[in-house]
Amino acid sequence: MEIFIGLGWDEDATTARKHYRRYYMKELEKVKEVLPNESPFNQYDLKRGAARGAKNPTTKIVGRFKAVI
Repeated sequence: MEIFIGLGWDEDATTARKHYRRYYMKELEKVKEVLPNESPFNQYDLKRGAARGAKNPTTKIVGRFKAVI
């Protein structure tokens, strides 16, 4: 299975390789080739449920917000 799609241009007249798009199976901040250092993103868990006022907290993590702030 090919995971590269040729875009049809060479980087310059001397190289014989075309520029390709890449598909990564992991998140880009976990790929050392893309980001060699640790992830630059701040991460915050998104929760659903009640934490205050309830006898038993019913919070559940339903996602993660990532951003550079």
